[in-house]
Amino acid sequence: MNIQAILPQSRGKQNKKDGRFRSIVDSLPVAVMTCDMHDDFRIDYINPKTLEELKPIEHALPCTIAELMGQSIDIFHKHPEHQRKLLSDPRNLPHHAIIKLGDEYLDLNVTANMSADGQYLGPVLTWSVATAHVKAEEESKRLFRILDEMPVNVMVADKDTLEITYANKTSIDTLTPLEHLLPIKAKNLKGTCIDVFH
Repeated sequence: MNIQAILPQSRGKQNKKDGRFRSIVDSLPVAVMTCDMHDDFRIDYINPKTLEELKPIEHALPCTIAELMGQSIDIFHKHPEHQRKLLSDPRNLPHHAIIKLGDEYLDLNVTANMSADGQYLGPVLTWSVATAHVKAEEESKRLFRILDEMPVNVMVADKDTLEITYANKTSIDTLTPLEHLLPIKAKNLKGTCIDVFH
């Protein structure tokens, strides 16, 4: 595995220091992957945390974990020309995205690895499996849609501050014609103390 894509270029005594940096990156508690943009965007480094994170979702990968090294990152994308354009220019970085991989979701952060003299050496990808988080967020959105569409007025307030944290669409629609009796507009209820009703 070649870590040079994410380390400063070494000369002479620098080799020992680079070995130490490689050891550090190998032991990071975050998944790190690099690719060589001058060699068909082939994956040239995967740290051990990446292998650990990929194992439970190997079923969603386009190849086995053992075959991943040396593959072009194109295998992860339906339209690889977009990713290639994005990663080829350091001005596009950093970049954050949530991507769907089969039935799994990955939270990606791509940064530019620059040499000491400002030369762009290539992209560095850190990532984590975000499937549980994305699905929980989708479920929350679904529940809020249900609440918004309910034909009853629903408001939620913080128990300590009594600040309104949620008012469904039906509540806003009901209160809008009564705004002349309220000190605020119905659409501005969120973040207001329920004392406005007293």
